[in-house]
Amino acid sequence: MLTYEHLSEPERRLWDACPTGSVVDLRSGEAIADDPADGAAWGDGRTVRAEAITAAPPTGAVDLQDAQAVVLHDNEHSRPADTRLDGFTYTSIQAPAAGPGPVADRLARLARLQGYSPQAYEQLASWYRRIGHEDDVRRVLLAPRGTGRDPSSGSATP
Repeated sequence: MLTYEHLSEPERRLWDACPTGSVVDLRSGEAIADDPADGAAWGDGRTVRAEAITAAPPTGAVDLQDAQAVVLHDNEHSRPADTRLDGFTYTSIQAPAAGPGPVADRLARLARLQGYSPQAYEQLASWYRRIGHEDDVRRVLLAPRGTGRDPSSGSATP
C-alpha cells in the first residue's frame, strides 16, 4: 500500500487537493508539450501513477472530460458519483482481478454517475469490441435505455 512518503511531487499535490476538491493542473501550458500522445516524455514532474489515485480515492469531483489514458485502472472505488467522463477515452481497462471484469459492474458504475454521457457508454462498448466480447458490446449499448436516462437531455427522466 502506498503511503504519502512514497509519492512523487505531483502525486502529493493530487492527494493534498482531494479533501478540498481543489484543481491540480499538471499541464505545461504548451499545446505540443501537453499532447497525451507524448505522455511518455513528461517525466516524474507531470506523471501520476494509477495506484496513487486508487490508493486514496478522491472525495470531490473528478473531471476527466476530454482526457486520454492508455490504461484505465478500473475498480468499484475509482470514481465518485461526481465524475465527468464526457470525451474521456482509453485504450484498455485493467481490472483488479484476472479477466475483463463483469460488464454489469461497469454499467452500474456508469449509471451512478451524475448526468448522462452517451460517449462513456460508447467508449466502454468499443473496449469490449476490441477484446472480442460482442455480447457485452450489445449490453453496454442498450444499457442507457433501461436506466431511465433521457439521452436527448443528458439527465434522468422523471
